[in-house]
Parts: sequence; C-alpha cells; structure tokens
Amino acid sequence: MVQRVLTAMRRNSYVAYAIALVGGILFFAQLWHYAHTQTTLVDEGMYLYFGSRFVGEGGIEYGNFGVWSYYPPLAFMIPGLFQQWFSPGLLAGRYYAVLISMVMVVTLWHTTKRLAGKWWAVALVWAVALMPIQIKIYSIALSQGLVACLLILVLGFVLGEKRSAWQIVVGSLLMGILIMTRQNMILALPILVAYVFFQHGRKLGWYSLAGCLLPIVVVHVLYWPNILHLWTYVLPVPDWLPLPISQYGLPENATTLWMTRAYPLSAWLMDLATGFRIHYLSLFGAIAVLLLWPRRGGWKSKADMRTGVFLLVLFTGLLLEHSWLSLGGLRCQSCFSIYLAFFSNVGLLLLAVASSAWGKGLSLPRQVIAVLFLLAISLGLGYAATTAFGERLIWIKIPSIDAGFRIGPGYYIWDILENRFQIPYFEGARMIAPWAGLILGGLLLVLISLVHRLIKLKYSQWRVSYGMLALCVFWGAGFVVSPLLNGPFREGGDCTVNVVDHYEENLGEAIAQVIPAGSQVYWNVDSAVSILYASDVDLHHTQLFSYWTYVHGGDTGEIEAAGYWNAELASLWIDEADVLVIEGGEQDYYPELYTQLDLSALRVVELPLANPCDAESQILVYFQLP
Repeated sequence: MVQRVLTAMRRNSYVAYAIALVGGILFFAQLWHYAHTQTTLVDEGMYLYFGSRFVGEGGIEYGNFGVWSYYPPLAFMIPGLFQQWFSPGLLAGRYYAVLISMVMVVTLWHTTKRLAGKWWAVALVWAVALMPIQIKIYSIALSQGLVACLLILVLGFVLGEKRSAWQIVVGSLLMGILIMTRQNMILALPILVAYVFFQHGRKLGWYSLAGCLLPIVVVHVLYWPNILHLWTYVLPVPDWLPLPISQYGLPENATTLWMTRAYPLSAWLMDLATGFRIHYLSLFGAIAVLLLWPRRGGWKSKADMRTGVFLLVLFTGLLLEHSWLSLGGLRCQSCFSIYLAFFSNVGLLLLAVASSAWGKGLSLPRQVIAVLFLLAISLGLGYAATTAFGERLIWIKIPSIDAGFRIGPGYYIWDILENRFQIPYFEGARMIAPWAGLILGGLLLVLISLVHRLIKLKYSQWRVSYGMLALCVFWGAGFVVSPLLNGPFREGGDCTVNVVDHYEENLGEAIAQVIPAGSQVYWNVDSAVSILYASDVDLHHTQLFSYWTYVHGGDTGEIEAAGYWNAELASLWIDEADVLVIEGGEQDYYPELYTQLDLSALRVVELPLANPCDAESQILVYFQLP
C-alpha cells in the first residue's frame, strides 16, 4: 500500500507542485510577518538612505561620496531605485526585501527541479521555509537578501548541460552585478568562469569572463579612483604596491570603537554555533555531502560531476573566506551568521545535486568521522540555544529515589547543581543546554543504531551503512529542530509591534513635522531610516554609520578626510548644527563626548521610539536656543 502511494506520488507532478506551493506560501507568510516586526538597524538605514539619495535628487553622488562607502554602488542603488518607484522609507525597503526573497525561492525551486528532480526541489523549498532566523535576515533591506537572490539567479542560468550562449552571458552579467553589490563575493567570479570553461567549452568560457567583468569595469571607470577603497575591506593590500588603493583605510594611530571591544573565546564559539543554529539545513547538508562524497565513477554523468564539484568548491571557498573575515577577526567579528546568509542556500543546492551519486555504503573511517561530527553538532546546537533554553532546562524536576526505591517529589536541576556541585545558578544555566544537546544527540545516534540493526536483520539485502543513515536522519531532523531553535539573529531585533506602521505613521510623521526644512542636523541615531521622512535637511553622512566609524586617536583632519569621526569633530558639528537628533541609548557609546555637552541648555522635543519595543531608544530632538 505504502509502496503504491509513493509510486503514484513520484509519477504525479501535481502533488510535488502542490507541496512546494504550500512551502512557498509558508516562506512568504513568515517573510511578510518578519518584514513588519523586525526592528531596523544601522546597515538597513545606510542602504535605504544613501540609496534614496544616490538615485533621487538628494544632492549626493556615489563618486563624490567615495571613501565613506564600504560597499559597491549597486548595494545602494538597487534599493534606491525601488524607493524611487514608490517612496523613500521603511515600507518600500521592506517590500523590496520581500520581493527579492521570493524571486530567490522561485529560482531555487526551478533550478533544483531541472538539476535534481521535482522532489528535491520540494525539499529545498521547505528547507528554506523552515529556517526562520535566516528568513528574518532576508526580511529586512540588507544586501544579504539581494546577494542571495542574485547568486541563485546566476546558478539558475549557468548550471547544467545545454546552456545557450545568451543564458551564459546573462548569468555572467548577473555575477558582475553581484560583485558590484558586495565585493566580498569576489571569490565566486573565478570559480564560476572556471566552471563554464570546463562544462561549456572555451568559447562560452570567454563569453562568461567578459560578461562577469563588464559591470565591474564600467562601475570602476565611473567612480575611479575612490572606488578602490572597496578592496581595502576584503584584500590585505601592502603599502609598497604601486596602487592608489593603499591611500585608503583607517588613518594612522586611529582605532575604531568596535575594534577595541574584547572578543573572548566563548563569544567566538557562540558565533560559530549560532551559524549552525541559523543555517542548520544548509551547513549540515554541505558537510554531509563532503562526508558522503562519491567516487569518480559514482556520478551519473560528467556534467553532474562538474556541477557537484563546482558547487562544493564555491560553497567551501565562500565559507572559508567569510570565516576569515568574521571568526578570523579581520573585519566584523560577530558577523559570521549574517555573512552565511549570502550563500548558505548554495549548500542546499549542492546536497540536491550530489545526492544521486551517493553509494549505499560508507567506509569505517568516514563513519567514525560522521559520528564525531554529529556529536559535535548536537553539542554546538545546545550551546547556541543556551539563552533560549538554558534557564528553562535548569527548572526541570528530577524525581528522587530513597533507599527503599520509593519515588519522592524530586529536586530541580539547579538545586542539585548548586548544592551538590557548588555550581551557581546562572553558570549552571549556561552549562546545561550544551550538555542537553549532546545527550539528545547521543540518544538519537543509539536509536538509529538499533533501527539500523533491526532493518538489517529483517532485510538481508539492506546495504545502507549506519553512518549514512545517521547523517540522513540528522539532516531530516533539522526540518523539525530548525523551527524550534527560532530566535533573534541580533539583540533587540524581534518586536511585537508593527515596526513599518510605527515608522510610516508615527515616527516618520513626527520627524517631518519637528525638523524644519533646510536644517543643518547633527545626527546620532542608530538607523538612518527615520531621517528619510525629513524634508531637505543637511547632515554629516559619516555619522550615519554610527559607532562603526567612530574612532579614538589619529589626526582629526585625516580622520574626517577618510570618512570617520571622533569627539572633536562631533563637537564642531554640534556647534554648527541647527538641530541635534540623538537616540537615548546611543549616548552610552560616546561618554567622552556627551559628558562634556550640556544638553539641558537646549530646547528638547521628544519623538516616538526608534525601536518601538525598546523603551531606551527614545529619539530626542534638541534645538539651539537663540
């Protein structure tokens, strides 16, 4: 009976389409909800504000903006165009994020169906729909969603056999556009061109190289030489090279505020574990492919093998690069999880393409490595869920048994840890979640072993190894575990209030009414979204990056020229400003500045909260008294 049902499902494409459609609707529903309930942050404000000003009549040009930008122009101009079609503000930005994310999912479905079949396409749509924290990242107007969309579009045009010249050229042009959206994805370009040469031949390979380079060359010609500043962010360029790139970057003897923060080993481990928590199905799937990697003769065709190798090299290369930029401490130390959102769905596509080449067996060394990996993953997921589940688990009651084997009322776990092992409450709460994850993972491995033995006893022809079965079960379990591990991907990100309505109807209107047109504004608010609602104001754009460009030390003139700011510059800008707009919590980052400033001497107007779920994010507008 079951066999007949499965056979009918495999033959009936409408069933697969219906299940995929339900997964797509689930993805959209979460995306729409999070687009309205995620609070804004400095990066989103930067993309929307500068995008609106670059494309519109904001009096700013990217070329003149130059060294203040860490990202290529298309990261701003694409969301800027969308705002021009509608109106500048958070509403247009969030709807833009929803649109490009849906384009990504539809393209992922179509590409997977073509390369691996309709049921793998169904699985990948549901995998994306069941990673809720990743959806939160895609629901706001960051470059992560745009890059993820462009990357899947590139793969959709280029991967597989019998790709026409126009498909290769379009995919390659999109790759060039991708690089001019986020330059940290540059490693994908040579890997793509190499694949086209091997898979589609020399002629199309040269077409691909030309298509990739065309957008990059055009953008560099338009914004030369300041655009070279982009590459100081991802490439360690020595001063002795005869390139103008060496003149950009942080001035000598200056230190950014965020670089002075301590980054202990526990934080490093938490960032690594959180990456697996957020992108579990993608990361786990890619590592499982590596452990199950088939022999050369195991592939159905050379085209499948080349596609599998390409996706493995692409995913591994981008993973190592972004681990170096984040966990390696080169750039944003706490950005590992959010960096993975650029390319994590490539891991899902790799899993689907490589699955058809797997054999049923797995060598003993690989099985040992697989078991150790699964235990490590279980421990890591528990560690990543410490904040969410630690204090819940420590309140579990364990029954007590006396000498007569009578069951007593029991004790709370925190009581046992504190009284018998002298482990304080909060330390115990941090310890218990990783141990719980490890124990649950170990129990699942034992259960899989028992099931594997029973199946082998009943069906002598069973040839699937224990290690392979365990990997498949753990990946499948991710469809349940991943939604259960839902939570914020950043502090203060989740909100129960409709954030879009709050900005459009409350904060935006208040900004427009309170700040007079033509004002010189001193700006110290985490996100620049709210200033989009003001009419024709002037401000120092460096401050829109908040504390990320605030520095200690160095020469003030060089600091301002390089696009940074410090306490001395802030004091000058305050003196020349007509209006001071300051978010309450932001003052804590600059004690040396605000302790010397007598804000009580100014007339103040209170505006609605920048974060409607954070009472400390009050926006205060100060006016210079005559």
